[in-house]
Amino acid sequence: MIFTASMPTNRPAAFDPLRFAKPARGTPSRQEMIAEIAYFRAQRRGFEPGHEIEDWLAAEAEVEKRLGSQYHR
Repeated sequence: MIFTASMPTNRPAAFDPLRFAKPARGTPSRQEMIAEIAYFRAQRRGFEPGHEIEDWLAAEAEVEKRLGSQYHR
């Protein structure tokens, strides 16, 4: 029998203890953190237009690196 990636496995899903954790009150949301980092990236560049998506994606990557799966919904 040939197994493909689409075939289900009998392994349980990886346990993620933070899956249901909510950020503490006063803690900025993931999107708020991304927006702030993207803003400061644009500010360093003098708000030169045309880099908005680049800034947002870089900010998302930075938040993901810092927080991992803590803020996934």
